[in-house]
Amino acid sequence: MSYADLPTRRAEIESRVVHRAWADADFLDRLRSDPRATLAEELGVSLPRRLEVVVVEERPDLLCIVIPVNLSGFSERDSRSVTGMTDREGPAGNSRASST
Repeated sequence: MSYADLPTRRAEIESRVVHRAWADADFLDRLRSDPRATLAEELGVSLPRRLEVVVVEERPDLLCIVIPVNLSGFSERDSRSVTGMTDREGPAGNSRASST
């Protein structure tokens, strides 16, 4: 998979993971027990060490609302730091091989 093929927007990643979890009970079990490793495996990437991945399942009697980090007022460089991406990393925190 090339970088161009990786989902880079949060909504794309969430949609992919949710649909896979609905269709694959083993994937859902792995996502529950080790969400970070399961997400990295699903996307085929290495996630930044400092990035914590939390999975929350809704129930008929529980509505979950996620309020993402507000990046307004941050420079592009600062927003990468806040979201776990550095200048040397690609989409979703992929470490790019250095060409130097």
